[in-house]
Amino acid sequence: MPGAISQGMVAVVRARVADLAGAHWTDAELYAFLNAGFLELAHSLPDAALVGLTEATTGALVGAQNEYDLPSDFLRERLVLYKGKVAVRWMVRETGALISDSLIAGAISEANPFYRIWDNDVIFKVGTVTQAGAEVYEVRYIREPTTISSTVDPDLSSAYFNPVEDYAVALCLAEAGQAGAGAVQRAHFDEFCQLVTAQYSNPDFVYDGIPKDPLLGGQQ
Repeated sequence: MPGAISQGMVAVVRARVADLAGAHWTDAELYAFLNAGFLELAHSLPDAALVGLTEATTGALVGAQNEYDLPSDFLRERLVLYKGKVAVRWMVRETGALISDSLIAGAISEANPFYRIWDNDVIFKVGTVTQAGAEVYEVRYIREPTTISSTVDPDLSSAYFNPVEDYAVALCLAEAGQAGAGAVQRAHFDEFCQLVTAQYSNPDFVYDGIPKDPLLGGQQ
């Protein structure tokens, strides 16, 4: 039954905070805490550990248009291609240099594309965008985890359920004034993220090697 896994997670959190009758927290509040945990997990873990959140989107380029909407579920980019060429990421805080520095500007072209992410857009810096037919850009990205509810189950591996439950328990305890106990549970979550990050922190886990990566044609 859809949502049964999510309902089970809520039940686990309730049992751990001794609120089986729902006297202190509503289901909606616990689902919100669990969803916050899944989102924090997605922010904290390396891309290679988030196979289920790997996505790609392609859009047609429009002549003289540099800005394009990102998908509504976009969390962070992994790779951006402009007409099949890997675009160079530019930090937003150094946008002024990208625009005004003559040496940088002179090196930018459609053959040497740059991009930045701002206000839910991918913004290309390539000189003038041209469109000679069906030319496209592509954004490979990590999406936000699905929002769970009583009818929607998580889309991440069950290996991640326990630390997310730790995260929700930590929020409950902190809200109940048990800051020390809440900090212990949050430390369990943080330790899990650190261990998983260490597991994937080696050259064999670059993003071209993630199962289901679009670059591999969906191979397992």
